[in-house]
Order: sequence, then C-alpha cells, then structure tokens
Amino acid sequence: QIKLGSNGQGVALGDGTYTGIDIAEVDTSIRMASVAVPFVADIDNISARKILEQPWQGVRLAHRGYTVDTPENTMSAFNNALTLKTKNFETDVQITSDGVYVLLHDSTIDRTSNGTGAINSLTYAQADAFDYGSWFGAAFAGERIPRFDDFCAFADTNECTIFTEIKTSMTESEISGMIDIIVANNLINNCVILSFTPSVLATVRSINANLALGYLSSTLIDINTMLANSYALIAVDVLL
Repeated sequence: QIKLGSNGQGVALGDGTYTGIDIAEVDTSIRMASVAVPFVADIDNISARKILEQPWQGVRLAHRGYTVDTPENTMSAFNNALTLKTKNFETDVQITSDGVYVLLHDSTIDRTSNGTGAINSLTYAQADAFDYGSWFGAAFAGERIPRFDDFCAFADTNECTIFTEIKTSMTESEISGMIDIIVANNLINNCVILSFTPSVLATVRSINANLALGYLSSTLIDINTMLANSYALIAVDVLL
C-alpha cells in the first residue's frame, strides 16, 4: 500500500513510490485543484491515453463547476468555469424516480435547493420545480437542476472533458443508461468515470471497455488494484 502524500494529497507511481502535491498548488481562490490523475505503467485504455497524454501529469478540474461565486452543479457553474478557460469538469450524477439522470452531489435536494426530499423519490418534474440557486445567493434565483444529457451536450459543444462520479446506489442497468448518454453525446474519448468502489468501476468496464476509469480515494491505496485494473487514481482530498 502507498500513502497519498503530504497533506493527504499525492499520486501513486507505478514503481510503488508516491509523490506529493504541495498544498500551494491548490488554487483556493477559485476552488479548482491541480489534481493528480496518474496512470499505472501498464495502462492499456486508449480513451484514457487521449485524455491524459502524459503519464503522472496533473489535471485542473472544475469541481462541481466554478463554485466560489456560483452554486455547485448548475449550468451557471460550468459556464463560469469556461470563462476561466477550464474545460475539465467534475460532477455527480443521481437519478430521479422516473429515471432521469441529473447533476446532484447529495442523495437529497435539501442542501442545494429550496425543496426537500430524496432525489430518487421525486420525479424529474417535481425536482425541477424547485430553485437550485437562491440558497447560494439571490442573483441565482430560479437556477434549475441540470439534466445529465443537457450537461453532456454542453460538454460536447464546448469540447470539454467530464469526470463523472457514479454513486454506489446505481444498478448495472442505471449505469448502462448513463453510459448510453455519454456515448450519444460523443464523449466516449472525453470522459473519466469515477467511483470510490472498485466493483462499480468493474461494472462500467464490463459495459464499455473504452471508457477511462478513475478510482477515488482519500485513504491508503492498494497499488495492486491499480496495476491489475489500469485505473487512474484521483487524489480526492483536494476535491471535497
């Protein structure tokens, strides 16, 4: 096992060593971390190579979009990220009770809207009726919950790469549906699927072996898991 590095951040190297990311590299003014996304030496994923052409190089992500002065996981947050010339977007996907994929970090809408309830207990129409901006500031009143298909179309139009976290609650069928949206929007070579759970990543690979995979972790990493599965390692401490 290897440690993530100083300050809880760092990258795993293929020779079993690690290198740390100095906390100074994290631009807290815009909350976009220079996140290490290395690949192990024997990686054979073509899509992953296209996304990160040089091994061990960090990638600057807009985590849930530009979230210093914009509400997280809204289209305003991702539009603002573009103004900062950042085209790598991290986001989270949840599913409504009627099967619509939406951008939302939490399992409920309580924290980031003026409504309440678990997202999987609300239809898309019900979830979309709430305000996802006023909690952050009056200027964002009326912000809607983004559909994942609209977000993917936006990413494709603007030639962006998306880093999409899959929640462990998703079934194989639901994961497959999410991948269908990614493929339909020409993002197969501009997407990294993220999860804290290796079995979720294994499910993604069984559905579409061309998608790049990112293993999220804030604890000790088993390098053998990395090597055996050609996973990228995302140092999640700087993404929280």
